[in-house]
Amino acid sequence: MKIRLCYLVPFFLLLSCKHTSNPHQPLSGENYSEISELKLKGVVYDLYSPLFPQYHGYGIVRINIVQSNMEFYDPRNRLDEYLLLIKNKKAELYQPTALLTIGDTIEVDMQNKRIIYFSKLTNKLESYEPRIYDKIFYEHIDERDQQKL
Repeated sequence: MKIRLCYLVPFFLLLSCKHTSNPHQPLSGENYSEISELKLKGVVYDLYSPLFPQYHGYGIVRINIVQSNMEFYDPRNRLDEYLLLIKNKKAELYQPTALLTIGDTIEVDMQNKRIIYFSKLTNKLESYEPRIYDKIFYEHIDERDQQKL
């Protein structure tokens, strides 16, 4: 039986791809304990969305903070994966960006493990449980100098 080269090349390419079965995980343990009481409200002023499909829509949501019970949070020296950074009345939230636009109001309510925002794109209130992406996403944004806080 003769196997054509055109069938083998895609097969070996598929085998060589690195794939994580579940690249985003719920908040737990050390990536949650320090922010478990966080309540933050703000307005989206910038979005960074990598053009690579392996990040499943995750990007950086940059927020001007209107109200927060936490002034500073930066776990980068302790954690490889984290939900957000807070500094100087600004926040960088590492979550999906597809339904967000600049000017949207967003709320991070960690007591109830919810991120809530009004989307101008869908014209409705969206709410979901925040999740943490794999370390590879954070390496990507670090390599491209995308963290501004």
